[in-house]
Amino acid sequence: MPPRPAVARASHIVMAGKKQGKKASKKANAKAAEALAAAVGQPAPASVGLGAKTTAAGGPPPKASRITATPEGLRDVVLAEAARDERDVGLLDRKVGELEALPAGAGLPTALLGNWKLAFASAAEPVEAVTTGTAGTFAVTEGVMLTFQKSKVLATEAVRRFGVAGGNSKLVQVGRYTLEGDALGIRYTYYLENGAETERAASHSAVASHCSSDLLVLRFPTRAYLIFSRLAAQSDVDKALDEWGVGPNAEKMDEEAAAKKDAGPQLPDLKDLKLPGDLKLPDVDLKLPKLPDIKLPWD
Repeated sequence: MPPRPAVARASHIVMAGKKQGKKASKKANAKAAEALAAAVGQPAPASVGLGAKTTAAGGPPPKASRITATPEGLRDVVLAEAARDERDVGLLDRKVGELEALPAGAGLPTALLGNWKLAFASAAEPVEAVTTGTAGTFAVTEGVMLTFQKSKVLATEAVRRFGVAGGNSKLVQVGRYTLEGDALGIRYTYYLENGAETERAASHSAVASHCSSDLLVLRFPTRAYLIFSRLAAQSDVDKALDEWGVGPNAEKMDEEAAAKKDAGPQLPDLKDLKLPGDLKLPDVDLKLPKLPDIKLPWD
């Protein structure tokens, strides 16, 4: 099956070599702070996030320790920061460390099962554990999903290649994993690309340093880490794959987008135009008058 035409989509992960913003924009900080404060029932700061001097109500701002006093609040902070376009890497480093310091929950083998979307990579090295490395120079990784089954592991990578042979492709690495305590070992044996199987042996080791109902952190020997958010339902999986251009509805979405672009701007129907009060548009007969029959000399 040939790859579909390349479609530009915003990447959802931070790959190695991509410049990280040390501080998020003030506007983004304010929005994130409001969302996080609402999630845990705390007042939101007035301006640039947790460091603001006063709140909208005039009281003191909530401290980070108050907002992240519970494991749920701490996970909300990590997921919200990982979802930004411009992450505060220092904040993520600290909060991930706090998550890892929490008491480990029971039942890690069961909690690990399911589909996990890569949300953030702290460095290039750990990304190699969930990608094939075959995308090439003229390509962009749109997204990565890691799937843990009973003993099988799948790493799904959505790649957009440029050039004559470009297009959107889905690469799925297939292998096995072991879990001893929180020590995770992954061994891939082959990968699939558009139905074609290619042998590829690769082994990786990491620590599942935090695993909850919605968040997974894998810490690697270099101390770099990956953050994943859970895709709880099949509809969540399909939606993510569609956004990356390799899902079940991606082709239909591309066709609809292309048709909308070709159609150009749509003018509103005058019949649906509402005027203030009881004013109504006058009825206008748009029919052209019938022209008389014209007889030509040679008829």
